[in-house]
Amino acid sequence: LIWPKMAPDQETRRENEFHRHLDEGFKAYHRGTYALASYHIDRAVEMSRDRNSSDVIDALRLKGEMHVKNGDYVAALSCFNDCLVFMRRTENFRGEDVLFELIGNTQVQLGRLGGAKSAYQESLKRARKRNDVPEIGAALRGLGTIAAKQGDTSLAKALYREAMSALSKGNEPAMVCDIKARLALVLSDEGEHERALDTLQDCLDYWTHEKHVRWIATTEYQIGTVYWSKGDRTSGRVHLESARQGYASVNDAPGVKSCDG
Repeated sequence: LIWPKMAPDQETRRENEFHRHLDEGFKAYHRGTYALASYHIDRAVEMSRDRNSSDVIDALRLKGEMHVKNGDYVAALSCFNDCLVFMRRTENFRGEDVLFELIGNTQVQLGRLGGAKSAYQESLKRARKRNDVPEIGAALRGLGTIAAKQGDTSLAKALYREAMSALSKGNEPAMVCDIKARLALVLSDEGEHERALDTLQDCLDYWTHEKHVRWIATTEYQIGTVYWSKGDRTSGRVHLESARQGYASVNDAPGVKSCDG
């Protein structure tokens, strides 16, 4: 869209309004108040079309992440691909490695493992070029998840450990905790249920200390699946119900659905 020429004071008000919607959208998203986040993000996206590329990319990416949280993965992928198109058109590649990781995560949710693997590889290549330690770890984590889903537990463990080694150069305790949990699930797949449960309990303690409701729910879900795998359906149901309640409290519909399934 091409907006009409505005007087300086009108342009300043518009500038302030755009950033207010974008900032409020980010804040609401991270608080888990998704209806409010969606309102502000939609307004920011509407106002971003005539702006510089960074503004458009930030608004579209956040809109895509909102679609992910709502379980609308096709719409999310469309937003992320729009971001890529805009990056290439404007030659502004800031955050391209993160964007490819988000595309990989979304492809996993759609069951498109081949596309997810390619996206993670693209993310890893760009992150290594920039020496972006958190994103190197995130891309390796994604590739490890692909290997785990394809049943290659040896490769999955190697990639997860490589990710944690890369992250040791930075300060990313939350991501390391997530990778440890994913590694625990691989160990459970190999029959090491008790070892997996010990690791997941440590992860649950971490997220509880951080008071992060969604990750507490995620870890409860992981613990429930391990109990289920080892044949303890009673304990499994207890943890899955706790996870379901946690997801429901932050309006995470896909999370709730995963527990009910």
